[in-house]
Amino acid sequence: MKALGNLKYVITGGPGSGKTSIIDTLSKMGYKTFDEVSRKLIRQQSLLKDGAFPWKNMKNFADLALLDMEKQFLQAQHESSLTFFDRGIPDISGYLRFTGIPVSATISDASNLYRYASHVFICPPWPEIYTNDPERPQTPQNAIDLYHCIYTAYKSLSYILTEVPKGTLAERVEFILNTTKAHHPALIH
Repeated sequence: MKALGNLKYVITGGPGSGKTSIIDTLSKMGYKTFDEVSRKLIRQQSLLKDGAFPWKNMKNFADLALLDMEKQFLQAQHESSLTFFDRGIPDISGYLRFTGIPVSATISDASNLYRYASHVFICPPWPEIYTNDPERPQTPQNAIDLYHCIYTAYKSLSYILTEVPKGTLAERVEFILNTTKAHHPALIH
């Protein structure tokens, strides 16, 4: 049987673009998924007296996110089926660029070492569905600006970005599954 290649797909985009709903649906369908690290970290850091938050200490938060994202990647290393990540390591570079903080050599090296599938799914800004919550304090314009920084981070690493069309959740999930099947014709969904 022919090898299927890298089956570790990232679904990314600016905050509030619907990517987590897609990941949740893929998980319910039985696909291996990894949740967004930053939301978990924000909840953990909120329990600490001097917690690191992206809006207060992006450098420390980025370092913490990298550790967890490396663990996710390594956990998925031996998966032989489709695996979906709610953000990938290059997202950290996008967030750092957005805040004007230089990308450290450690994060740059990790982005080059831990390679996901060459095609990355990116959800475009969608102001109509954007909402704030305690873990997403950005404005809709911040979300758009972050989208562009994230897009640039992946592009600079030679990933091929595939925009997930706006539509119903079912349509977006179907688009992603059909696209992965097109990349891997031998893949059975």
